[in-house]
Amino acid sequence: MPMQRNRMVLTHELNAIEYWDNDYRLKELPDAADETAFNARQKRREQILQTLEDLLSAYGRTDQKPKSTLHPADRLFGNPNKKYLTAGRGRRAD
Repeated sequence: MPMQRNRMVLTHELNAIEYWDNDYRLKELPDAADETAFNARQKRREQILQTLEDLLSAYGRTDQKPKSTLHPADRLFGNPNKKYLTAGRGRRAD
């Protein structure tokens, strides 16, 4: 149960990072603070992915070869085919 809770919390944090990174990418001219925040989010994203891989290996779930060549976050957490609108904040396109 603790692994499931940790995975959920980290998944939510990855989703938040993705949301803010999408907002950053939409800016025509990001300022220095935006750049710094973006770089910090990318470092945190890598830490989260490493933690999740460690959690999975601790529970013996990385013994199997991945069935796809998707990024680890997409394999672990969701639909790689999701599309985001560039106009609306936080809305998904179907």
